[in-house]
Amino acid sequence: MKLNMYISMFCVGTWGLLSAGLPEYGKEIFLGMVLPWLISLISISKTHSVYNINPEKLIKHTTTAMLMKMLSYGLLLVIMFTFISFNPLPFIISFTGYFLVLHITEAFVLRYIFKEKSI
Repeated sequence: MKLNMYISMFCVGTWGLLSAGLPEYGKEIFLGMVLPWLISLISISKTHSVYNINPEKLIKHTTTAMLMKMLSYGLLLVIMFTFISFNPLPFIISFTGYFLVLHITEAFVLRYIFKEKSI
């Protein structure tokens, strides 16, 4: 799917640019990018497949997906802060930025799905 490729190019590209500008925080920027990026790719792909198979189940799917995302973000952040040593401030800024941008992208994808194909 083209959207996943564009999202990946955006994430890797911005990480490369930010790491070039702030080389001492490259690890933190990458760690802040990777969780929202992977979860967003999985979520968008799954949403498209659920809608294509059975559009009536999309609302139930998005509710379940949001709960799963909340649990996975919480668990993964606890694991990262427990087992990986890094500077937390650049990580939090990077994570927040990527999280917001990717969730806004996901919202636009849902909007497109609902506008393009009426349920």
